[in-house]
Amino acid sequence: MPRAKRDGTPAREARRKKLTERFVRTVRGEAAAFAVWDTYQHGLCIRVQPTGQRSYKAVYSYRGKARWCHLGDAGAIGLTDARRMAAKIMLAAAEGKDPLGEIQAERGSDTFAELVDR
Repeated sequence: MPRAKRDGTPAREARRKKLTERFVRTVRGEAAAFAVWDTYQHGLCIRVQPTGQRSYKAVYSYRGKARWCHLGDAGAIGLTDARRMAAKIMLAAAEGKDPLGEIQAERGSDTFAELVDR
């Protein structure tokens, strides 16, 4: 029986593939954005927009919710580096940390007075 979303519409089948540099360079956008999940590194996917823009994402679970961490543009980051970054994020998540929350906390650590001084 095919899976369905909460609203009753049919869910799309997950695309899984051992990503290669060639595939990352040549994958083309479709009418809707889609993700191709790497079968080599758990939690890593390449997200392809309809415009053809490609980016790496690391997806992990924190307190029962999926967290999508943007790793960078696929044209600027190599697949090996993306896998290494995703592995670090997955390790931190396995240790009970929230890597995305830590990144966002660092970004917002400045006080308003410090922003005004800048």
